[in-house]
Amino acid sequence: MASTELHQPEVRKALEIPVTVTQKGYRAVLFALALRKLRFVLPIMAFFAFAALATGGQRYPLLMMAGLIGVIAFVWFYVNWASGSPTHKDVYLPVNYRFSDDGVVYDSALGAGIIPWERIRRWRFLASHYLLYTDSSAFLLLPASALPEAEKGAFEALLAEKIRKRAFWRPFSGGVR
Repeated sequence: MASTELHQPEVRKALEIPVTVTQKGYRAVLFALALRKLRFVLPIMAFFAFAALATGGQRYPLLMMAGLIGVIAFVWFYVNWASGSPTHKDVYLPVNYRFSDDGVVYDSALGAGIIPWERIRRWRFLASHYLLYTDSSAFLLLPASALPEAEKGAFEALLAEKIRKRAFWRPFSGGVR
């Protein structure tokens, strides 16, 4: 006898994550992002400094090494200043995120709302934090420690499913976006 039961689609429970970003964690993320942006500058500067040193010059290698150290010091001081800046104090407010099939629902002291999955462009794991980039060039910051160990795999699977891969280079489609 055939079964008359209808097959119900699997309903996934929304994943709720209360998040509080620490200054140390925010500083680590900012520093890692800055180093990613400078990924070619530092090795090239070091190469030219050592190449100039090999030629027997005195001033140019010192200038290049000072520049290399100066760039790293500038980034470090800027990151420390930015992480303690009053303009970034909202980053440290507690936020409750709920990841559902519709999008990311957030609730904080500043307000509540939903970010549809279509507006989240990509995600990455960096400096023990999940970064979810939105189309407004901002990102959501979730410390990995806020997720229970048992749910990290399911969380990453949800992100991989909902945030579709986009091509790095898109050919000109005739319109300006």
